[in-house]
Amino acid sequence: MAGVSEDELKCTKCGYRARYIIETAKIIADGQLDIYNLNKKPTQEVRAKLVTLPGVGRKVADCIMLYSMRKFDAFPIDVWIQRILQHMYFDDKKTPLAKLQKFAEDRFGEIAGFVQQYLFYYSRNRGQDIVK
Repeated sequence: MAGVSEDELKCTKCGYRARYIIETAKIIADGQLDIYNLNKKPTQEVRAKLVTLPGVGRKVADCIMLYSMRKFDAFPIDVWIQRILQHMYFDDKKTPLAKLQKFAEDRFGEIAGFVQQYLFYYSRNRGQDIVK
């Protein structure tokens, strides 16, 4: 991946992400980040390393950890999860993202990722009033 051009990668329909993917591939290829042993580190440490990669923020880092590193305490918050949390736990009040992240970490702990998936599934299939 580190050797492909942005135009070549855009053929995969990744759009603006092509640049980030190539830059990240170069970082990994150059040995600046050992992705193969990263999952052995604590979640907070892994997240701190992942968000240094081009185009990776908290949500993407949490997705990477949850779906590819078995870090089940990771709790990705996108717009849907934000709405669900605000509806179910904060009386539909706008709540800062940092407060929602802290709430999920404290409330759901080691199984936060499973809870996130359940909340999303439930709200999209049964809780139409939640995601107006």
